[in-house]
Amino acid sequence: MSGDNEMRADFAAFWRQRYATQGCYLFTTYFSQRLASILAWAGTKLGISANAVTLIGLFFSLLGSFAYAGGLGLSAPMLAFVLLQSAYIFDCADGQLARASKLSGPYGAWLDVAADHVGNIAIAMALYWHLMTTFPAPQLVPFIVLCFAAGETISLHTVSTVKTKAVKEHGVGGAAAVVKYVLLSIKDTPAVIAAMCFLWFYPTLLAVYLVGLGLLDMLSASIQAHLRLRE
Repeated sequence: MSGDNEMRADFAAFWRQRYATQGCYLFTTYFSQRLASILAWAGTKLGISANAVTLIGLFFSLLGSFAYAGGLGLSAPMLAFVLLQSAYIFDCADGQLARASKLSGPYGAWLDVAADHVGNIAIAMALYWHLMTTFPAPQLVPFIVLCFAAGETISLHTVSTVKTKAVKEHGVGGAAAVVKYVLLSIKDTPAVIAAMCFLWFYPTLLAVYLVGLGLLDMLSASIQAHLRLRE
């Protein structure tokens, strides 16, 4: 009986996102991290390491990218949506599992970021392949995908390396805070995956979205780095 109570208590801690990354935006907080907490809890019970969860997430990311490029048939965007969202949930779960098991370390952090980079490259390649066969001006596709990939890379680099200073004192309040939260939620990973998969059917809109997202990512990362690194 006490074992059942302990298991319920452990699950409650995960469900309350005690081990989740803090400061995430709307969709990650209430969708991805919530489902990731279930995976992380199961991982602690099954003895699965955080690094294994990272690699499982990478596998889903590669498979989702392959699906997006049309490699798994006509239901490409639907399959890609499910697989890429699953990949991100595993990406959230590995951090929760590492913190809960108190086994996080430099190698795990490196593997997590490396897997993210590989996943982003795979998605960029899938976008390139899809747009080259559907976009009316294929000569522009390399620049469109480069803008998206640059924004994702700079954003990931900033989040993973620029951690030297808290930025609470630079925050905004009132309506500006709401606008900022909504704007950053638009570039939240689950929202980006959903938009990419929906716009799969509309290549011109997809191209415009990717350029806008890349520029937004670069601007956001630059501001974040400036605030954290300035003296």
